[in-house]
Amino acid sequence: MDKTYKFTEKREFGLPVHEVWEAVADTNQLNRYAGLFAVNFTPFQKDAKQIIRKGKATAFGVVPIEWIENVFEWVNESHYSVERIYTKGPLKRVIWKVIVEKVNENHTIMKLDGRFTYQNLFGKAALHIETLPQLRKMFNYVSMFEKTEKNYRKTAHFTPLAQVDEKRLTELAKQLGEILDEQRMIERLLFTLRMAPDDLVKKLQPYKWAEDFGFDRGKTIELFLLANEVGLVNYEWNMMCPNCRVPKNRVTSLRLVKTTVHCDLCGVDFEMDFDKYIEMIFTVHPSIRKVSNEVFCLNGPFNSPHIVGQFRIGPNEEKVVDWTPMTENLRMRVLKDNLQVQLGNVEDLQEQVIIYNSLGFVGERFNQAQQFRIINESEEEIVLAVEKVDWDSFALTAREVTSLQLFRNLLPAEVLAPGIEIGVSTLTVMFTDLKDSTRLYEEIGDSLAYADVKRHFDYLEKQISTHHGSIVKTIGDSVMAVFIKNEDALDAAIAIQQQMPDLNETLSHPVSIKVGFHAGPVIAVNANDVLDYFGRTVNMAARVQQQSTGDDIVITEEVYKTLSRKGMKVLPCDVEPFVVTLHGVDNNQSLYRLTVVK
Repeated sequence: MDKTYKFTEKREFGLPVHEVWEAVADTNQLNRYAGLFAVNFTPFQKDAKQIIRKGKATAFGVVPIEWIENVFEWVNESHYSVERIYTKGPLKRVIWKVIVEKVNENHTIMKLDGRFTYQNLFGKAALHIETLPQLRKMFNYVSMFEKTEKNYRKTAHFTPLAQVDEKRLTELAKQLGEILDEQRMIERLLFTLRMAPDDLVKKLQPYKWAEDFGFDRGKTIELFLLANEVGLVNYEWNMMCPNCRVPKNRVTSLRLVKTTVHCDLCGVDFEMDFDKYIEMIFTVHPSIRKVSNEVFCLNGPFNSPHIVGQFRIGPNEEKVVDWTPMTENLRMRVLKDNLQVQLGNVEDLQEQVIIYNSLGFVGERFNQAQQFRIINESEEEIVLAVEKVDWDSFALTAREVTSLQLFRNLLPAEVLAPGIEIGVSTLTVMFTDLKDSTRLYEEIGDSLAYADVKRHFDYLEKQISTHHGSIVKTIGDSVMAVFIKNEDALDAAIAIQQQMPDLNETLSHPVSIKVGFHAGPVIAVNANDVLDYFGRTVNMAARVQQQSTGDDIVITEEVYKTLSRKGMKVLPCDVEPFVVTLHGVDNNQSLYRLTVVK
């Protein structure tokens, strides 16, 4: 008796192929809508020369099932598939494939293709009575996606609506409106917290949300930080694997961040940094809405958006994959082993042969083609990922958010644990100093001088925060500030010097400010319960500021050249290059003095 049932159905939708793919690639949401059972997965492991993870669930509410699941295979905006081998339950094996085919620019065919091998008649009956009707609901899901306004698809709740405490939501929204004059943004945030699926409200990315609704990125960060302050959302820190780029740990405070994190899929420990691997996300506050932590699928394309293609090739086997060359900067990487090669692009190349053996790839670079012929000469199955090299542009990294004044004002306790040091590849460090402050105290007395110094600190904080920077600490009459961009530091420095007449009108005695900055790698640390930075870049910035004479800005040659390459104009400034020996720094240093023309 043939115990394999073949299932194939297709439907056409009035959507471009990339929009249908956007719907079906989110396999967790798709399976939830279809009514499939929630699952529990083990981490990935190598077993019998394959990369697998084990799953278990209760099917149909009463039947325990267990299986071995291979990694998904897919080509972006084309298809995905997965194979399961069951070790307990009425099924033996399932191979499931979802295909999207372009009809024209505005129409797409979606095809469901399954091969179900069952153990017995109970398995056959359950398949027809329960499983297949659930799978057909996937067409209904895309149909609902089709009917939903495009800007709201990513936040539309296509499963039963969650329970929301409307009274508390309204109260907190009112509090938010009192400190942020952005009513339209607040309304869109409330819509998201009410209506978006659980998966989304558990991991809100401000930059992604800003793009979905067409808002400014900077204003959106302000919105989310203030929403956290009033209690609409909570924040968390994701520890991202540099290879597979999925969170391997999630913590509620920077104090809980460790210097290294383990990735089960890649099989490596990797060192944390503030640049890419620590990302701030937001979740709906549990007092507003309870979210389900049930998992319906972990391994689909949606969970690895940087991977545009992924394939399994058995030991001593080859696989031919149809491919559409892409313009992105791509590489090929073998999961677990993490061996990789760059992918170039040659027009009209029909086939690219890619050979992999026990020593790695045979060749240092391959080109994209209409077809990849992948030959695995090793004795183990490999999983080959074609992925974008560029990092997630929607990630709000620790490097960026901790350099904002609003973050430091609202979350002053957000610091690393004592003794933990985390690298930052580049940061712009600015120092300022009040010129002749000692004489100021002598001339006008302690009380008036202290008040003037305080007003000068407030003035600096305003200028620095306006230009996307933050004050790390004050040292006597000096300030140490950081920016993620040289351009922002320059804009802040020019604004500081340009608007000094306005400051001096408020002071008992006119003052002038010395400013200098430098950029480069730093180490983030906890210094007396302040998130602080140390290293050569910090020392260099302090020495550079000492060369300022007041009412000017001094920068290093490296920074000046970087600004010039980016087309940043130092107008309205007179520029004076000079060479000097800095205390504690080897060799003469070329610096630039910028004097604002008033």
